[in-house]
Amino acid sequence: MEVSAHTQDEIYTPGYYDRIGALEHTHWWHLGAQRAAKALLDSVHPTTFPRVLDAGCGTGGMMAWAQTELGAGALFGVDLSPDAVRTCSGRNPQWSVQLGSVMDMPLPDGGFDLVICNDVIQHLPTDGGDLIALKEIRRVLKPGGLLVLRTNSRQGVQRDPKDHDYDYKRYVRQEVVDLLEQGGFAVRRATYVNVVGGVHETMRRWLHPPHPHHHDHHDHDASASGAELPERHVYEGLTMRDTATERPTLNRMLLGLFSVEAAILGRDGASLPFGHSIVAVGEAPRA
Repeated sequence: MEVSAHTQDEIYTPGYYDRIGALEHTHWWHLGAQRAAKALLDSVHPTTFPRVLDAGCGTGGMMAWAQTELGAGALFGVDLSPDAVRTCSGRNPQWSVQLGSVMDMPLPDGGFDLVICNDVIQHLPTDGGDLIALKEIRRVLKPGGLLVLRTNSRQGVQRDPKDHDYDYKRYVRQEVVDLLEQGGFAVRRATYVNVVGGVHETMRRWLHPPHPHHHDHHDHDASASGAELPERHVYEGLTMRDTATERPTLNRMLLGLFSVEAAILGRDGASLPFGHSIVAVGEAPRA
């Protein structure tokens, strides 16, 4: 996960990465999103990926997932945060993790069969940082290589056009499709995911609209981690709740609903019309 420089120190602290690392093995959001990504990838390219890059690798949870679920032979990561690089490198000494921005990665051309980029592009400068990152990802992919991209959605609530942030934006599905195509990808799959989370967030915003001058940069991350539940843990403005420990029955129920979504998305061409996040699979041009 990557953020711009002026928010990085405020939010992405060592405690934040410790917390995410503790949650991602059991929390319904992390596990459900992985199942949805796997279903989409399997529908496009049901095989293993020898060389995988996580662009914005955070704690390395998706790298571990790629190793166990996708059969990745060699794992690489890039992240803007030194704390993320230290955390990720410490998980597996065989992983190659480097400090760098997804908009300018210290990697050679055409070196990867798959790139994972989760919850990164919405945090890039809104004057075109997302497109720069997608073109950079295309550069490091082999011809015919795949990108699995996850970002947030506007969840049915339109923002005031005057409410502009330099480093945070929300998308609708078609915007993500257009970005991928502008970045040189053929879009193989694109869908909303986490319908329950999207409905909850939409209702919350209708009932409790944010203050006109309040910038809700991290609402996506908070509600995706179960912000509607008790026992919150706050790290510099980001609220996360451990539903797996505090509400195991609810955690299983929400994971079950996400698993149903994954089963639907496993059908060729199936998509969901609404959800808290957007997941897309793009293919780099073949030689």
